Amino acid sequence: MIPGVRRSLDIQLSKKVSLDTLKLLADELKALDTSEYAQTFIVYYLPGMLIGGGGWAISHFRPNLEVQILGLTIEQEELLIAETEALYEDMLGRWLDERPYAGALIAIFREDGMLFAERITGDGRKTRTALNELEFDAGRRFDLTNDSNSSEYYVLTQAGDLEIHDEVGIIAVAMNVD
Repeated sequence: MIPGVRRSLDIQLSKKVSLDTLKLLADELKALDTSEYAQTFIVYYLPGMLIGGGGWAISHFRPNLEVQILGLTIEQEELLIAETEALYEDMLGRWLDERPYAGALIAIFREDGMLFAERITGDGRKTRTALNELEFDAGRRFDLTNDSNSSEYYVLTQAGDLEIHDEVGIIAVAMNVD
């Protein structure tokens, strides 16, 4: 915080909320501090998201309120889960990746004896990638085999979540929806 200039808040939500609820919450949070600030920045995180790693939604007063959901909305999530319920015959699982601007449902499944991951974004775009499975102590690892530009790989943890990794470490954790 810089008195009179800028106030920043990180808020951990227990679940997704609507855009209208975010607007109400932003107004309430701003009112909690009676000091005047030229700008107030609020970042909202969902369970399992790392603070500082990019939020699910934002509401900023610059000075007027601007609210934006950066991940999947409640409606997009419900639609993706419903549409993929019976889409894959031999499905290993489905997970929600809530990274800002990259929100998607990830399904891992077998087709014609091969293993694939399919990412479906909130606007319906699909990306299918072949996987190579490796087993190790922390769970099951899935390397993306036909994406030479990406260093990402997935780890299915013993708890059932899907970690998204690169050469540096964990990028995000996608939550199981099955």
